[in-house]
Amino acid sequence: MIAIHGCGTETTPTPLTNSSGSIEETVYRAIREIREADDVGLRELLITRYEHDSVIAPYMKDSTRLATFDFDLAWQMLTLGRNKGILRAIEDFGPDSLTVLYVNFREEPEVYGDLTLRQGTRVTLRNETTGEEFESGIFGSIVEINGRFKMISIRD
Repeated sequence: MIAIHGCGTETTPTPLTNSSGSIEETVYRAIREIREADDVGLRELLITRYEHDSVIAPYMKDSTRLATFDFDLAWQMLTLGRNKGILRAIEDFGPDSLTVLYVNFREEPEVYGDLTLRQGTRVTLRNETTGEEFESGIFGSIVEINGRFKMISIRD
């Protein structure tokens, strides 16, 4: 069971490459890449600089509250944090067989036209080797455009 609030159901094409059809699929794909210690595959599941600048930023720049936000600085900070996060995720969870039990968000979704930003991603996982269940905040935000989902970051 996955607790998800406010998922879109549109089928309009998305400008997000290598995106997923649901939040669940987005998380499952990331867990698979972590388990396989595939940092390249994991990076491919994250937004690109092009998507950040050409797709996400324009939606958010239309918001009065973000009109003066420095998106270039935001990308630089995001890149630094997620590179560390990818290495940490592979080191912490890499060889373990993990099952995703729940996906929740600590914050309400922010909507910018066709773009929905979900922040505070919390994933409850079970280690199939030990049976231990635990919650992880390793995944950062998830963006949705036209019913397609993609991770913005892996937290360090």
